[in-house]
Amino acid sequence: MNFLKIIALVLTMIFTLTGCSSQQTLKTENSGKIKVIASVYPVYEFTKQVGKDKIDLSMLSPVGGDPHDFEPTPKEIIKLKSADIFIYHGADLEPWVENLINKNTLQDVTIVEASKNVKLLEFFGDHHNHNHNNNTDEHDVDPHVWLDPERAIIEVNNIAEALAQKDPKNAEYYKENAKEYNLKLAKLDEEFSANKEYFQGKKLVTNHAAFGYLADKYGFEQIAVMGLMHDAQSTPERIAIVSNLCKQHEIKYIFTETVVNTKLTEAIAKEVGAEILVLNPLDSLTKEEYEQNKDYLSIMQENLNNLKKAFVK
Repeated sequence: MNFLKIIALVLTMIFTLTGCSSQQTLKTENSGKIKVIASVYPVYEFTKQVGKDKIDLSMLSPVGGDPHDFEPTPKEIIKLKSADIFIYHGADLEPWVENLINKNTLQDVTIVEASKNVKLLEFFGDHHNHNHNNNTDEHDVDPHVWLDPERAIIEVNNIAEALAQKDPKNAEYYKENAKEYNLKLAKLDEEFSANKEYFQGKKLVTNHAAFGYLADKYGFEQIAVMGLMHDAQSTPERIAIVSNLCKQHEIKYIFTETVVNTKLTEAIAKEVGAEILVLNPLDSLTKEEYEQNKDYLSIMQENLNNLKKAFVK
């Protein structure tokens, strides 16, 4: 009897392990594509351009939402556990990811940090400094890496490498797509750089401090009403400082955004007699932008056009 029980137990274990193994492969077998989840819009867009029709891609952060505030629900964590690859941006944009990693919640999922090995900028309240490491304990790190096309190229390459390792049979496909898209990013960088002489030393007054990488790369100075995050609170003192700077330097244009409330910035523009232009930080797109099939490249072109309108005489 004991012998029969042992045989039954062994068979049960074999069936269970076989079932688990089959469940693991179902992630790709249902569609024939690897299942990829991206945390936020820039990661989603770059992954889409690299993976194209070889991947089953979705985005975790909701359309029109604020990725700075986003945290996954239990239902969304279950969705994450069903993925083959989870690609997050990093650079302190998604602090909740570290908790998932520490708890080994996504033990069967390949986790990829898109901004790995990118030179980050530290944010000191009113200005940015260079930081050549991915970790800093003393100051906030600016996560808006993708606004510099050259840094975006590094992110695209990181994504392509991750997809190639997970899906070796399509490795060359991913690398060729990355190469093709990176040529477009390089062209975008050339277009911005062609106007650098006009941007040099100019003051960019904007809603929140999302544009440090653009400012650092192309030579202008960012003056933000609020801090790095969309929900960062400004102070009466800060508002007064920005208003006075606008008057002192005869600022003609003030930049607002599309996803967040910009009433405060609009009020300052009205007070100083400045016109409103949009500068999109591209951490999220509105529903309207999605419906209009706008993407990273087209919106960066809109950003460039508005910068030229403000700075090029």
